[in-house]
Amino acid sequence: MISREGLAGWVPAGSLARRFKRGGSMVADDAECFEQARRIQESHRDWLVMWSPWHRTFTAFSCFTPDALVVDEPTPEALVNAMLRVELHYSPTRIDTLSSFSPPSPDQQQRSNVR
Repeated sequence: MISREGLAGWVPAGSLARRFKRGGSMVADDAECFEQARRIQESHRDWLVMWSPWHRTFTAFSCFTPDALVVDEPTPEALVNAMLRVELHYSPTRIDTLSSFSPPSPDQQQRSNVR
């Protein structure tokens, strides 16, 4: 008989390689996570969002960046925050791209208020 310990990809019993809630209902948890991923997808149309039951993470694939970009987070809130950071980074109206912009001087503000 061949020992399983020497096989590629074999994970010994008791390993924490996959996070799994023992005794809990994974089907119900997964259904809720799939629904959360769907709702995130609806509100962020420039992303493909999914729940990965194996990795127990929410994953978002950008559809608007010049290069492929994948964001993985354990919670829906963390995923949305990471997605918003990426959207801000690639936004054409980012503050650092407006380097030629300068706020109006007090004289200019007074003249615009007089009109």
